[in-house]
Parts: sequence; structure tokens; C-alpha cells
Amino acid sequence: MNPFKSVKDYYNYKSFVAQETLRLEKDGQNPEDLRVKYKDYSEMNLKRMERSDRTYQPSEEALTQLSKIAENQIWWVITELWCGDSAQTLPIIAKLAEAQSDKIELRIILRDDHVDIMDQYLTNGGRSIPKLIALEESSGKELFTWGPRPKGAQEVMDKAKNNPELSQEDIINQLYVWYPKDKGKSTESEIITLL
Repeated sequence: MNPFKSVKDYYNYKSFVAQETLRLEKDGQNPEDLRVKYKDYSEMNLKRMERSDRTYQPSEEALTQLSKIAENQIWWVITELWCGDSAQTLPIIAKLAEAQSDKIELRIILRDDHVDIMDQYLTNGGRSIPKLIALEESSGKELFTWGPRPKGAQEVMDKAKNNPELSQEDIINQLYVWYPKDKGKSTESEIITLL
């Protein structure tokens, strides 16, 4: 069964960025809300996304593979703006979808507003995001899932977490050194391989 069938409110990439920017400007009342608690991360993530929007372009190989898509697809992404991995990968996903916009529609939903769906796509029992779920448009058949981060980024995280001398901030910093060096290549490659 297609868990997204009942979802009526979703964003495309541009409306997600616009809505979350607006939310950052007006929210701030409930400190228990993760969107408020992680406001600094969200503001930084908008800058990261803007950088990727300016610098990343799909490779010729990716464009070739995307052009081979026969059936229309809907790519659902479960995410939140405060998620650092999402800030690094969502712009790549969006540009891949945009490169084949006649065959791929990107729809973004917020994890914390759709926990019932998120719980069907857990990673090692956790609600890790972003999560990309590609469905065939006509049948709703699941074609593939990807996320929450590229394999290379996960290796950095695993190695850092196994070092007891590193703080959570040190671990995050190592990850944010990896992403700019990778320039979206791993995210692109992994998604294109799944096609």
C-alpha cells in the first residue's frame, strides 16, 4: 500500500525553502518544538542549501540515466530544515528531479508532521532523515528508497562516533568537512544507481 496516498499537503523544493524561511522568521514560541530548539541549525542549513543550489549541477552520466526513466515517478522526501544531512543532500535530489521534471515530481513532507509515514521508513530503528522514497506514479509501487546520508558520510559518522574523545560537535564538524569536499557526487551516484 502507498503510505503517501492520503498526503494532501506537501511542498516542492522552492515552496519548502520559502515556507521554512517564513517559519523561521515568525516561529519561536515553544522551546520544546524541534524547529525552535534547532533554529540556529535551520538558519545555517538555509545557507548550505543556497550554496549547493549555486554550485551543484548534475553530471552528464546522471542526466543520461535520468533520461532513461520510462514511467513517471513521484519522489517523496521526508525531512526537516534543522537536519544537517538534508541541507547537504536535498538540493542534489531537487536538481536531479528537476533535470527530468517531465518524468519526476518531487514532493517534500515534514517528518514531525507525518510521523506515521516516517515510522514506515526507519533507519536502524530511528527516524533518520532525509529519506527519499521513489514511487511509480501510475501504480504507487515503491521503486527505491535512499537516505539518510551517503555511504561516505555514514562512514565518517561511524568512525567519529567510535572515538570517545570526540564531542558531538566534533563529530558534526567532521561530517561538514566531508560534504563540501564531496560536492554532492556521492548522493548523485547513489541515487542514479538506484534508478
